[in-house]
Amino acid sequence: MKTPSRPPQELAAWQSLARLAERRASASAMPSGGRATARSRRLGPLLVDYSRQLIDDDVVDALMDLAVESELAGAIDDLFSGVPINNTDNRPVLHTLLRAPDEACPAEVAAERQRFLAFAEAVRVGERRGYTGKPYDAVVVIGIGGSQLGPELVVDALKTPHGLNVRFLANVDGAAATGALTGLDPATTLVVVVSKSFTTLEPRVNAETTRSWFLERTCEP
Repeated sequence: MKTPSRPPQELAAWQSLARLAERRASASAMPSGGRATARSRRLGPLLVDYSRQLIDDDVVDALMDLAVESELAGAIDDLFSGVPINNTDNRPVLHTLLRAPDEACPAEVAAERQRFLAFAEAVRVGERRGYTGKPYDAVVVIGIGGSQLGPELVVDALKTPHGLNVRFLANVDGAAATGALTGLDPATTLVVVVSKSFTTLEPRVNAETTRSWFLERTCEP
């Protein structure tokens, strides 16, 4: 299918949502905490609880109407079936394959996923170590946009008190790099640079900054 060109703001469901938003902006009471079951969804092992949000059945219905009017289901099918929805480059967006079950993706994708999962597990259990032979106790992830926001959300949601110290570096402001690296030992810190092209400015600058931080503390003058 072709993605509808009509702006969502022109759709009837959008207008309904706008009216509902105005009504709720003046409301002071949150929805009742007793409705948590109705305002939560299980997605595999995850529980998404939005019971404390300003949302009720009218809002949910309007959102569902918006999805229908926007032909969202067809757009999702296009994404997963490889239709070239990237209009700038006229190509499909296939990173979804990385999250598909092994039996539903090409063999090379499944093999690469098993390779990086094995590497991550080796870091966690101490088989993979730093240059002095000490196990890693910290990870600095350098990326921006989708290479940083999603992973940081998952780490923040699922972190444990005794796991690796995982920090993210996206901003090229020097204060961001200082905050991400302060207190870390380069001998026990694993640095991961996440980028599809390795031409994006922010990851390149932060990778160079982190490299300098590492060399200044590990190389003889």
